[in-house]
Amino acid sequence: MDVKKAQKINLLLLKEFDRFCRAHDIKYRLEAGTLLGAIRHKGFVPWDDDCDVVLTRENYEKLINCVKTDEFKAPFKFVRATDYKDAHFFDFVDRLFYVGEVYREGEKYRDRYDGYLKYLWLDIFVLDGVDEQNRNKNYFLLKVLYGLAMGHRYFINYKKYALGDKLKVFVLSAIGKLISCKYLVKKYFETVKKNCERTKGKTCSKYYYMNYPIVYIEYEVDKEDEKDIIYVDFEDAKLPVIKEYDKLLKVLYGNYEKLPEESKRVPEHIDII
Repeated sequence: MDVKKAQKINLLLLKEFDRFCRAHDIKYRLEAGTLLGAIRHKGFVPWDDDCDVVLTRENYEKLINCVKTDEFKAPFKFVRATDYKDAHFFDFVDRLFYVGEVYREGEKYRDRYDGYLKYLWLDIFVLDGVDEQNRNKNYFLLKVLYGLAMGHRYFINYKKYALGDKLKVFVLSAIGKLISCKYLVKKYFETVKKNCERTKGKTCSKYYYMNYPIVYIEYEVDKEDEKDIIYVDFEDAKLPVIKEYDKLLKVLYGNYEKLPEESKRVPEHIDII
């Protein structure tokens, strides 16, 4: 399946998620490369083959409660990070899968990760308040637990990490293989919950991405900025983005208006493992 085909399915995922959120008055916005594509290309980044959204904790809890009484339309399937029965680990992210068509062929996708990796999906990230007093401790614990959980991945792509991070991931994942994956997932979300309890009722000026990949957990956004959402053209739809997208994209990508060198304009998820 080529990138164009993947983007057609990703657009279906975005539209279905948008439909569900509008129906239940849940606020969300585009995130990461999907946000970049919306602003720079008015749709997908031409070589991108995945999609990402983000919600604040309040809206995420609302989403979870709504899913209990309503469902996404077929052939979409919502799967929480804590739902996987398989012993492999693939991030602490809830996902909306499009199960109507197989995207990745091969035996390695058929059995591992409950068989879900053969499909395309939408990543759902969550913003939690930053406990400034315990900020560094919280990030440290989450990174350690994330690194340990990576010991239960079928494959680790070390090319994604800087030299120092490669060593950390190697050591932590080696230790993590000796610890139950279910235990590590449980401890990760217990750590997140403790942070939420500490910040409950407090006035926090910043959000952090609770379930971002290990090297990005410390990314923070201004809480005030998340209140202002605008709708922009995205392919043939209108989807929500943060009004202060320029500030956020500069944090994530630096000079985001400049295209990367041609050798880096390649899809990252065609062969995920």
